[in-house]
Formats: sequence, structure tokens, C-alpha cells
Amino acid sequence: MLPVVRTMAGLAADLVAAFPVKAVCWNPSASWMAPDYFSRIVTNWLSGGPFPALGLTAVTPASEGAVESVGLNYFTGQELRVEGASDDTVAETVKTAVRVIDYLIGQGPLTAIQEIEGPSGQPLLAEPSADGRQVRVWQGVRQWPSPH
Repeated sequence: MLPVVRTMAGLAADLVAAFPVKAVCWNPSASWMAPDYFSRIVTNWLSGGPFPALGLTAVTPASEGAVESVGLNYFTGQELRVEGASDDTVAETVKTAVRVIDYLIGQGPLTAIQEIEGPSGQPLLAEPSADGRQVRVWQGVRQWPSPH
């Protein structure tokens, strides 16, 4: 499915450049974007850059300093919730969510708890929910059981 989306997004970026478009809407995330922003993020992605998480998905504030994705399930079948660290700003938590979204797009749905690297190299734990529809992420390292 991702190759089809890449092709569609590239075609849309070309159309945006060729016609007097006022805005681009990506329905799965309910995102409305300026045409030049859309073209820039899609062209960057198609040239090997990160997935355009703030466009083809959305990140919205949630309770207790967390943020949640909208539209990631279109690509992976899962949405994302990133718990903000106590000293993180909302912008830092969004940055972490964008990094994890790019990771999940590249790796596919998460099926087991996993340690991944955050945008500043910090360890993050990512865990799928029991029903597999959401991935919850927070800062920390996995504590492995003692061999004794």
C-alpha cells in the first residue's frame, strides 16, 4: 500500500505545482495544508527524507502532556500515543511522535514491546495495546529480568 500512497502523493504534488490550488486535504488525518508545504514535504519524502508525519498524519494534544496521532492507522493499522516526559514541552513531545511515526511507517505495525531511539538519541519504549490498535510510547529503557 505504501508504494501506491507514494505514487499518489507524488502525482498530487505535481498537480499542485501545475494548477492554482488553494489547499491540499489529506482525508485520513483531516489535514489541510498549504500547497507549497504539501509539495515540499512530499518531494522531500520521495527523495529519501522522512515520512511527512505532519501532513499525511496529524499529531494532536491529549491528556496529561501526551500527544496522539490521527491517520497513522491508514498506513499501519495503529494509532500512536506518546507520553510526554515531565520536563518536555508539547513541541518536544510532538517531535518525538514525528520520529516514532517515521519509524513505524518504515517498520510496519508494532506487535511486541520494543526499545527505539528518540529524536535526541534518548531511549523510548513502544508497546502495542492488547487489541493492537494503538502504540503507546514513553521515555525509558526496558528492564530485562535478571538471569538469576
